[in-house]
Amino acid sequence: MTNPFPFAELMSQDGLHCFRIGSYGYAYPEADNEYDADWHRNPLSFTLPGFKVAFDEIILSGGVVEDFVAECIWQEKNA
Repeated sequence: MTNPFPFAELMSQDGLHCFRIGSYGYAYPEADNEYDADWHRNPLSFTLPGFKVAFDEIILSGGVVEDFVAECIWQEKNA
């Protein structure tokens, strides 16, 4: 998945297994409340040897993605 927008990636040490999620674009840019306005489009992929699933859907709110990316950054710095 190539994406110029923010993403988080968890990859095995051998590089064969990968989970990647990103966030871009508001799903409901015309929303009239903060709860609907915080939903984003999220490309997601999961790769195993010989298997890959990927999709681009509205699945997470911005706050959840922000927390996930922050946790991945913390894990990388403290590994």
